[in-house]
Amino acid sequence: MDTRKRIAGSERELSGLWARSAGRSLRTEGGLDVDVLYPGRCPGSAGPDYRDAVLAFGSREVVRGDVELHVTAGDWRRHGHGGDPAYSQVVLHAVSHPDGTTSTAVPGGGEAPVLVLAPARPRRGLPCKDAFQRLPDETLAVLRSAGTERLRARAVRMAQECSLSGPRVVLCRAAARALGYAANADAGRQLGGLLAGDAAWSLLQSGDAPQRLGHLLGMAGLLPSQRSLAPGVCDGPEVEALEASWRDSAGSLPSMSPDSWSLHGVYVNNSPVRRVVALADLAPRLEPLTGAARSRLSDPASAGRLSAAALETLFVVSGDAYWRCRYDFGGRTRESDLLGASKAREVVVNALLPFLLAVAMLEQDETLFRGVVGMFVEYPGSRANSVTRHMRAQLGIAAGRCRAAVDQGMLHVYAEYCRHALCCACPLRAGRPAP
Repeated sequence: MDTRKRIAGSERELSGLWARSAGRSLRTEGGLDVDVLYPGRCPGSAGPDYRDAVLAFGSREVVRGDVELHVTAGDWRRHGHGGDPAYSQVVLHAVSHPDGTTSTAVPGGGEAPVLVLAPARPRRGLPCKDAFQRLPDETLAVLRSAGTERLRARAVRMAQECSLSGPRVVLCRAAARALGYAANADAGRQLGGLLAGDAAWSLLQSGDAPQRLGHLLGMAGLLPSQRSLAPGVCDGPEVEALEASWRDSAGSLPSMSPDSWSLHGVYVNNSPVRRVVALADLAPRLEPLTGAARSRLSDPASAGRLSAAALETLFVVSGDAYWRCRYDFGGRTRESDLLGASKAREVVVNALLPFLLAVAMLEQDETLFRGVVGMFVEYPGSRANSVTRHMRAQLGIAAGRCRAAVDQGMLHVYAEYCRHALCCACPLRAGRPAP
């Protein structure tokens, strides 16, 4: 058998063992006792194999961090993890076979104990394991309640921010953050705050499409000149028009560092450049679109007939001929909308609805409040991310059963209970969900 296939197969088996390790008491190669309170989640992407594991070492010192899996401890060095800051939060190095190593040096200082993970008799695992299969209605009720609480908490924070910064800033931050995906959410939020400033907002409202795009890409620090891209890759009248627009701003607009963005290891159509291009089209329409949605949700008669598709259509961005088939300057991709229906759904769920709920709280508008919550509870689910995919597997929920409130409920349960190993307090504990 090919060596790489054998190693990959061994690591898959090890990953399966670790996923079922909740509740196990183990001992590291250095003789340190470790209890697995929560094994974490497997993100299925670059970086450590498991994130947010919760472990109790020795005399019950509880730590949360990442777990890396290898066939032998020497694979850490061979794979180049020692110099990769993505592995700086690794707190345990689990391996299939011992090689005499008792600990592994992690980037930034410190060491992770090495543990040889051996098979064990099957265990029941986490108290919520396959809760949906045992109590489907009760499990969904708990998750809907948790999702609604997550929406309410987000709206409370937005209402507080509105009082400090103004509604436009909060709306722009929320929309830009939702466009950024996990890797670029913080950078998107920062850009949203910049574009909501008076000078930038005035230019974005008054300029034509190329001017808006040049200004916003320049503020993001993503123009070719700001990233020192090779001239031959980015020549062309479209690119020069964007650069000229930014030069015409004569330093009157703030700009971010290109290093603020994760440009590598991101699916090409989620490239921050492509998302900023979409934001340049969407930003001038944000306030009127939000106003239109508010009017519909404030009217009990029309709110009941307002479909998810109707809301999402407002936020779809088709893009022009140049950007529909590019993810970056010089980078081509399959032609598609810059902001399609699935991403528009995330903008609605994660930005529009919580913002409108915040407005309802500030203005004590009970009709709008009920309209937003009613829409949220019935709203279709989004495409799974690494956390909701993990939680669906943990709870045994089929994807088709997950509406937005259930998805948000899984995110809430994971953030508040799973990643702190608080099974004892979780509403899904012991397989007896309580609505």
